[in-house]
Amino acid sequence: MPKAKRGDSENTEDNLMDAEEHAKQQVRLRCKATQADRMITLTYRENMVDEIRLKRDFDTLWRRLGAVGGFRYGAATERQQRGAWHLYVAVNGRQNYLVLR
Repeated sequence: MPKAKRGDSENTEDNLMDAEEHAKQQVRLRCKATQADRMITLTYRENMVDEIRLKRDFDTLWRRLGAVGGFRYGAATERQQRGAWHLYVAVNGRQNYLVLR
């Protein structure tokens, strides 16, 4: 049976729900793997809606933090109701928030 084009499946809603459950499971597994016991939420001051910029800024942040000390983390992005992106980051132990700012 041929596959439907992306977004044209009759089971789109079921597929989206399956993908959401899979994503939640992956986040839980990564939090367990890093022994995360703290959550950090990173939010832009402006209404930042550019997903490419979010990924670039996230990569830059973790490259800089890697120079300070080895961070183990699990991260997930979320779009707010207003359309802006922010990040949830699970880490192990207390972090230096002055460095994060």
